[in-house]
Amino acid sequence: LRANTVRANLKSGVQLSEGTDALLEENEIKEGRGSGVYIYEDARGLLRRNQIVGNVGIGVRIEESAPRLEHNVVSSGGDVGISVSGLTSAQRPTSGDKDITSAAAGDESPTGGDSGERPSVIVQPE
Repeated sequence: LRANTVRANLKSGVQLSEGTDALLEENEIKEGRGSGVYIYEDARGLLRRNQIVGNVGIGVRIEESAPRLEHNVVSSGGDVGISVSGLTSAQRPTSGDKDITSAAAGDESPTGGDSGERPSVIVQPE
């Protein structure tokens, strides 16, 4: 999927599952009511240079899968920026993302300071 706009969905903007190995590149995935991108059930793939902005749910939700994320912008969401859960050590995703902006800019704290904000990235091992 390349150079698409996915906007204002009732659920996830994009879902990858069941071993899918897709390329998502230069897409705008925004203003959805669920997660921007939901990756689960052993999916892989590459997310590169996407704008995942303003979704009510988690920006990129990864469960029991191992995608690669490179140079994406995940911001202004209603929940955490990126959530990773249910992985074995062999499945860990890799990320070259340089802009995860749900937390306060320049703050070293994973929760964006003491303002009660949720962290931008959560990794939960099994």
